[in-house]
Amino acid sequence: MQGVPAFLRPGIRQAYTFSLRALRDAHSRAGEVQQARAWKLFLLVPRLLLCRARVAGSTGREALLQRVRDFLAGRWTALLAAARDAADQLGPAPTAHADDDAASLRRREAACAHAPTCPAYRNPRRRARPPTLGQALRSSRRGTAAGLSGATCKHYKVLLDDAEALELFAHAANLLASAQIPANIAAALAVSRLTALVSRCLARQYADTFDQATRPYQFALQTRAGTDALSGMLRAAIDLDADATIVSLDGRSAYDTISRAAFLCEAIAHNP
Repeated sequence: MQGVPAFLRPGIRQAYTFSLRALRDAHSRAGEVQQARAWKLFLLVPRLLLCRARVAGSTGREALLQRVRDFLAGRWTALLAAARDAADQLGPAPTAHADDDAASLRRREAACAHAPTCPAYRNPRRRARPPTLGQALRSSRRGTAAGLSGATCKHYKVLLDDAEALELFAHAANLLASAQIPANIAAALAVSRLTALVSRCLARQYADTFDQATRPYQFALQTRAGTDALSGMLRAAIDLDADATIVSLDGRSAYDTISRAAFLCEAIAHNP
């Protein structure tokens, strides 16, 4: 499911709050193994609870609510098996660009794989403020594709209705922002919807700093008319130099083919 039905919102909020409490407790009192398990539980909430019921109507509604009860009771293995069975019955999702999507995903994984665990990124002062995180969540685009865990920003929006849930979510976001995550799930988190959301939140908070550091070559971050400005700059360059020639301009998948580590190292250099 791309969204959460109204009748299921309280249950999904409970499940997220349950997993986020476990994540907070694991990072405050447990070792890396328990931390990894808590992250997996949080990331798997959509897969375990939000795959479509096999039947419609009141029976399907009750089946979805029963999943929540099973989750809160700790019957995660059974839920995971049921989710796998449902996925096997549906088969692979059809796509006209499966090869392109797979190649893009591989490039993104390669670019992100080492960034989250680099010691230079582990700055506990780098925090996503809950109000800014909430604002980034509210302004997220509708219809955004789900991440590999099945999560969408619409799923996370159920946390906006509860102060404790949002605080716990911000705690998880800050663990990610400061790279305090287990190494064995770093690759999964790097391509998760949560990472995109946290990145957008931090981009809002540090927009002025990044703007000053990247001028005059900044055409994307917090820039509404970035592509127009870029094309205008190129036209001006041609007008100023009769010998100037633009051979090509291709921005397709630009951000999937560059090193996140290189970006982050420059960001840290300007704002430790």
